[in-house]
Formats: sequence, structure tokens, C-alpha cells
Amino acid sequence: RTVFVAGCRVGRVAMLAATLEKMEKQPQCQNYGHSEEIRLLAVEHETMSPLLTNLGVPRGRLQMLAVASAAALATVTMCWVAKGAPKLQIAGLSDSVGLVFVPECQDFFARGGACRSKQSWECVGDDGSQEYRCCCNTGGFGDFSPVTGIISSELRHDVCVDLNSPYVGSGVPFYANKAVLGLCTGGNPNKHFHLPPGGVGQIKWASHPSKCLGVRDGASYVGNEITLQDCANGDPSWKLFDMAAGGAEQKAPHRIKWVPHPEKCLDIKDARTDPGNSLQISDCNLGMGAQLFSVIPVNRVPEAKPSLFCVAMMMPAGYEQSMLAAQSAKGVGIFACDETAILSNVSITIPGIRPVTTQLVPGSLQVPYGGKWHSALNTDVFIRFWDVVIQDPRSNTISWTVKVDPDCVFFPDRLRDVLIHEYPPIGETGPAYLNNCFLGMHGPIEVLSKQAVALYRQGKETCRMGAPYAHKQEDFFFRECWQLLGIAKVDVFNILLESNYACTERPTTRDGRHPCFSRQVSFHPFKSTEAWFQCHKR
Repeated sequence: RTVFVAGCRVGRVAMLAATLEKMEKQPQCQNYGHSEEIRLLAVEHETMSPLLTNLGVPRGRLQMLAVASAAALATVTMCWVAKGAPKLQIAGLSDSVGLVFVPECQDFFARGGACRSKQSWECVGDDGSQEYRCCCNTGGFGDFSPVTGIISSELRHDVCVDLNSPYVGSGVPFYANKAVLGLCTGGNPNKHFHLPPGGVGQIKWASHPSKCLGVRDGASYVGNEITLQDCANGDPSWKLFDMAAGGAEQKAPHRIKWVPHPEKCLDIKDARTDPGNSLQISDCNLGMGAQLFSVIPVNRVPEAKPSLFCVAMMMPAGYEQSMLAAQSAKGVGIFACDETAILSNVSITIPGIRPVTTQLVPGSLQVPYGGKWHSALNTDVFIRFWDVVIQDPRSNTISWTVKVDPDCVFFPDRLRDVLIHEYPPIGETGPAYLNNCFLGMHGPIEVLSKQAVALYRQGKETCRMGAPYAHKQEDFFFRECWQLLGIAKVDVFNILLESNYACTERPTTRDGRHPCFSRQVSFHPFKSTEAWFQCHKR
């Protein structure tokens, strides 16, 4: 298609606006919000008469900046969708006109787009929408093969090389990302890198293997930043580092030299090891601890780790049995905990690496729906559920009992990381539960210390006969019950991410990828085995 856009005097802006309004209604633009598709910010120059022809750019937003000789500014933003290879041919434009193309999905997230629909949350059943394309068909899955490592500072072993990538919605592109220090929590893939074979080469970001660490603009001055760059584009020398001094797997403390200038080394700015401090290049100095790094395997096992007893309620019919069987076969989710129990009102054996036979909950598991949010009125069912759990001797001996819904994607190692940081040394905490939402605990994942389980075992009738029982949703009941019994509430808001952002939370994916790339401990809900593993893989 050919689009003609003519600039007019200020007094005739309405004519130009009318032309754009007609273009706005074309079906190609329907994936952008009606009011956002084309914005006319100003037309104050005397005249401009460019012809925009053969716009063959891919899905995205075209921003045209036109500056007249008098230096007045006109800005017109329009969306454009076309097939074919990206190309842009402009006829009749003077050098006073510039064009900026913003790719579709970068534009989608920069404008506040989110993966809210069932299709784009689960990535099953492509509905043809822009939301599905940007949430499910971009970003890939990363490369987290066994050679991935975490680069730790020798000044402080619990801080590692991280990225300060901006959050979704900021509109800041990849090239604005720079290397900083962050806590070495194994559950955060931002810190996973593929190291150069033989010690010399590119340091690739596992989340996006096409991105590498590099020296900004290839400038060798002391203090220049380390940034995230395209591995294949630009000057390759900017992204070449020498880690050979660390040995075959770079585990020994060593300096990381910049190959084009081997007298320059990766350095922690001002030798400050607080998270968020930036990395730079500086003159190599044998005595500088800020220049010594070592590589930690991602699959490391902490010397001390809290033990987890993970439990789930399973409906005897429906998708939950096959979903749990698939998790069990791969040893993931609750089956990666130290101990696992599944409760139902029918005896069923879940096959897998460690087969589990259900413990019986008396009575029906069917519940009505109602209340302000038309949610399950399931307090009585889960009172019976916890009656069985607290009689299991493992709830007395294992550090933490974790109740997880079957449709909740759950990473036990990430929870262990949280607990290690919240409760050093392990096992000395009192009665406590983790509050996963500032509005109050939500039910897809509930985490209690063994002391909290003991206190609930002693005082459960107080809750059942008291004010908490007025609440017919389990999460309302139990959070009020535990408070009544004196169980400490510990706010940990990064252990649950829910669809539709039920706690007004936002994903920590910082590059426009699906929310399941976030660092949270669990994600909910996923109503099919395929959807559950789509999220788990991300």
C-alpha cells in the first residue's frame, strides 16, 4: 500500500489529522489501542511534503520526526503492519525528516502491555492476537545447558555478576543494560552465563544466548562500563575476554582480561561489593581483589539447606492427576522436595521417580463458588486437608511444610534460597509462615515452619470455633487463624506470581519476555500439563 502524508500550515492541522484518522481505521492497525495507533503531537513548520512509499517494515510502530528549516518540530506516530522482509524506501524526503522504527513487541511492552489473557499466560492455543505473539512467540527459552555458570566476586562470595536490565514497561532496550553485582541466588537466571571454551572468547547470557557482555563502545579508558551487546553484530573484539587463568572451568580465582587490551581487566567499581554496584574495565593489578572472580556451577548444592515437606490436594477426576503424574515422572515441582505427600478422597497411586499413594481426606472435595470474587468457598475442605497433614510425622521433623496447588508451577530450590536468606542458620526459626501478598496470603502456595505446624496442631479448634471461621475461602481463614495463634507473618512477596496480577504484582522479566521467565518461586495457574511445562521450561 502507499500512504501519502502532507504537512500543512498550523491553521490546517485538521486536514492532516483527518488523513491519519482514516489510516487509523485500517485493519492492519487493530492490534494497537485505538487512541494509541496514531498520535499527532505538533505540526508547526511551514510545509513538508514527503511521500512515504513501499513501507515493508515488519509489525511495529513507525515514528516520523520532521524538522523544518526553521527548526520547528513535527512528530507523527503511526502503526504499520506489513508482510515481507524488513525494508524502508522513502521517496521525496529532505534531510530534515528522520524515521525511527520500534519493533512490535518492544512497543507492546513499553506501552504497558502484559500477558493477562488465558491464552497468553498459558501459551497454549494461539488466538492470533498481538498479546499472544509478544508473550509466547518471542524470546525463546534461553540456553541453560550444563556449561552455564555464575561469576562470583572473590571479595564477597555471595555477590555475582548480574544485569541491571530495566523492567518491562520502561521501553529501555537491551543496549542500555549494564553489568552490576547482585546476590548469587541460584534461582535467578539473570546471573547465568555461558563461558568461553578454553577460557578465551565471548561471555554469553544464558537467558538470551545471542547477547554477550562487552565493553561499551570498545573504549579502553579506565572506568568504562561493561554492557549487554549483540554477540554477532558490531565489533566482535569489544566482546572478547580471557578467563583462561581460572583453569578449565574457571573455578580458580582469576582476573578476566579484555582481549583487545590485555592490560585491562574486569573490575568492581571502587571495590564496593554492595548489590547494584557496577562493573568496569581498569588497569590490571595483581593486588586488586576487586579484579578477582571465580565461577560457581549453577547446580551447586548449599552446604546447609532447609528441608521441605511438600503437600498437595488432588481432585480424583480431571486434569490434576495427569499433571501431577507428569511432574513426578520428571522429578519437578513438589516432587523435587525432600518429602512429598498428595491428599485426595480416593486412594490413587501417582507413578514416577518416587511413586506416591494419596493419603485420604474424609468427605467430598466439591465446593460451591461465591463471595466477592466468585471464588471457591473451600475453608471446610482445607481444614480437613490440614487435619491429615499435621498428623503426618514428617510435618514434625522437616523444617518447612509447603502446600502447593497442582496447577501451580513451583521451584523448591528457589524457595530454599529464600529461606536460607531469611533464616540463617537453618532450623532456628520460631513459628512463622510466609506471606506471599501485601493484601494477605494467597492460597496457591502456603509455607509454614515446623514450629508453626505444631502451634496450629495445638490450637486449630480455637480457629474453627472463633472469628476466622467466618471466612469461607481457605486463604482468608488460615491467615487469620495463624495470626490468632501467634504464628509470625513474614512478608516474602517474590514467592508467587499469579495471572491477571491478582496481588497487583508485576513480573520481573526485564526484557519483554513471558512472566514465567521471572525469578519468583511459583507461578499460578496453569490448567493443562502442556501449559504447566511451558512455564516450567521458561
